[in-house]
Amino acid sequence: MDHSVRGSNKRRYSVGLAAALLTLIWLLLSDFDLASLMVGIPSIGVALWCHQALRSSDGRLLSFAGTARLAGYFIRQSLSGGWDLARRSCGRRLNVKPGLIEYSRHFTNPSAYPLFVRCLNLLPGTLSVEERQGMLLLHVIDTDVDYTSELDHLGQLTEAVWRNPGGSDS
Repeated sequence: MDHSVRGSNKRRYSVGLAAALLTLIWLLLSDFDLASLMVGIPSIGVALWCHQALRSSDGRLLSFAGTARLAGYFIRQSLSGGWDLARRSCGRRLNVKPGLIEYSRHFTNPSAYPLFVRCLNLLPGTLSVEERQGMLLLHVIDTDVDYTSELDHLGQLTEAVWRNPGGSDS
């Protein structure tokens, strides 16, 4: 059997399985009210279309686990970073030393880089100012803090938003 036919059958099976699971979830949430499928079927169709459309540039699909980990990290960092920023700037003593730092990281999945920059810009205390030949120039709230490990961790989380080429959702 041709590899493209096998891949097409696998994709069709995957979409069918996803449709069945989403339909089951819809029915569970609606107490098996079949009339609710008037809204459920179009909603499931949109969800399946989004699932297929939101592939990375190299064909990787979104990873639910990776997306959930990034969302959890983003929420934690938003709260703790917001608290830290408020504490530093609203205290009796202004405890900030704003400035610019350079950061560079290689992304194995090119789709992760724009997501990384957007997440970075939304987190309290950091802002990307400029990109210079793969090097980001960042404005930070305190230049005495080493941000490298935090930025590396955010980079790993943004790359994990897409499944590995083998299809595993890690």
